[in-house]
Amino acid sequence: MTHARATGNRIYTKIPTVADKAAFLDAMSDWRPDGVLPEDQELEDYFTEITQQSAYALERLESQKSDPSYSFEADYKGWIYEAIYLKSDDTFIGISIGKMTYGTFYHQTVMFRPAYRGQGYASEYTILGYKTLFEGMTGCDKVYTKRPASPSTELQSISTMYDGTDIKRTLSLLDRIDVVDYHELVLTKEQWATWINAAENSDKKAEPFEYTWYHAD
Repeated sequence: MTHARATGNRIYTKIPTVADKAAFLDAMSDWRPDGVLPEDQELEDYFTEITQQSAYALERLESQKSDPSYSFEADYKGWIYEAIYLKSDDTFIGISIGKMTYGTFYHQTVMFRPAYRGQGYASEYTILGYKTLFEGMTGCDKVYTKRPASPSTELQSISTMYDGTDIKRTLSLLDRIDVVDYHELVLTKEQWATWINAAENSDKKAEPFEYTWYHAD
């Protein structure tokens, strides 16, 4: 299958497939407030929808192949699903969901499987995600994101990227067994460039990064 792929230090992202169903259920195991997980057919239908949406996005990418001036991100409105895998053995460890709307990305959620939490993957994915949107892609200039009002120690290590950004609103998301309060923030391409190029973040800037529009498995 051909798809866009972002590769970082320990992880890479690409379109999820139906083969990832069980791991996806594991990742969302504490995200259902009623504790009831989707039926197998419901989940399979959801993954079918994901792959269809992703196929539509890839069709639009074909325009960029033949016209270097074409910006997929600036022209596209639709959902983007990124499954997160380990580079070492291709294990599915989480999924990120967001929506691109003509150059502005609205990040909805990222879910990691319990066994892979607290190991630095969340902060690594955050860096990889912003590098993908602002450096790998050409037409994304702004990201709306939800950050826990009380971030984990792991996420606190990169929280300075949001210094000076306005909190658009504070909301309690009820789609978790344990309700979590979030701040909705906006990060621009210019703010990201200032943060990643700061001397104190040179280690994060130097982390491996590759973005391939047409990666073939």
